[in-house]
Amino acid sequence: MSRKTKASKKKKKQQVPVRKIPNWVYPTVLIGLIVGCFLLRTLPGWNKVFVDDLVLFRGTDPWYHMRLVDNMMVNFPWPLEWDMVALFPEGMNVGYFPLLSWMIAIPGQIFNYEVVGALLPPILGALTLIPIYFICKILWKDWVGLVACTFAMILPTEFFHRSLVGFTDHHILEIFFMACTILFLILIQKDNRLRWKILGGVSLGLYLSSWIGGLLLVLPIWLWFFGTFLYKHRKHEEVRPFCMDLFIVLGLGFLIYLPNIFFIKGTPPFALATGIIAVSPIVLGRGELAKEGGESLVEDAISLHTGPVGERAGDPGLSGAGGPGDDAVIVVAYPVAACQGQHEALVQPARVAVVDVLDGGGLA
Repeated sequence: MSRKTKASKKKKKQQVPVRKIPNWVYPTVLIGLIVGCFLLRTLPGWNKVFVDDLVLFRGTDPWYHMRLVDNMMVNFPWPLEWDMVALFPEGMNVGYFPLLSWMIAIPGQIFNYEVVGALLPPILGALTLIPIYFICKILWKDWVGLVACTFAMILPTEFFHRSLVGFTDHHILEIFFMACTILFLILIQKDNRLRWKILGGVSLGLYLSSWIGGLLLVLPIWLWFFGTFLYKHRKHEEVRPFCMDLFIVLGLGFLIYLPNIFFIKGTPPFALATGIIAVSPIVLGRGELAKEGGESLVEDAISLHTGPVGERAGDPGLSGAGGPGDDAVIVVAYPVAACQGQHEALVQPARVAVVDVLDGGGLA
């Protein structure tokens, strides 16, 4: 075979167009996975949960959550704070935030609240695939997001268990709002828009309001923030916008979470820790601003003058330091305190350094 024939075949292989997957395929497959995820968590246990006119919930905690919803339906929208029949004979303080009860009781004003409570876990479990897909799409590729959603849908994990029909517990809220918070934090880094910051703060606040152990997510977020802050500071990159972005997210999340301290005893220490973490980005950002401001004051307080020795410095006593007519650089350093608005104080320098340029002299 001649070289021309080999070259022509190679050229034809290179010219074969690669079929590009249409844009509508990925969202269509994602919708199919969401529907499949809901059905996979609903159909197998439907007859075990919905028996005749009863709704039989799974496990133990779902029954107690639905008891809280029962009470809220009668006293809507106020949650039960002290349960007289929980620990006989004294009773006990309710250890759950009311977010789950509200999410069931609000639509329960229209629909059967027990059915709403039973179907809420698989609905949120299916919707969790949306942030999973977009996280993988932003960081990698569309098909990676679809693969991740497929695994999340079928793997027999705690996510699968907590999102089954009839398992009415706050854990599925944690998973959903955690995934949304991480997605919005990534979007802030990729596309710094105010809406992502607001949505990130809202999702973080709802996550913190879903259970008392919300610091499990807040602490890793803060560690990521502090590590990035140190990295940017070491690289002499601008850190104030980054600090402000995290302050908006953490601060808004803290404000949404704050009213929960009135519902559960023992919450204030967690709220205090969350508040300290929420304000830390703005504190570090202002500290960086103060440091940069101090450096700028020092730079403004240093005047460089070139000319005959002593002539530009305004000190006749220095005019003969380098010889008559010698060119020199006069460096006049003023104290930083003198630069705080008192311009007349600048007349008296703290130190005068005369550098002889032409003769190679040192400091005079």
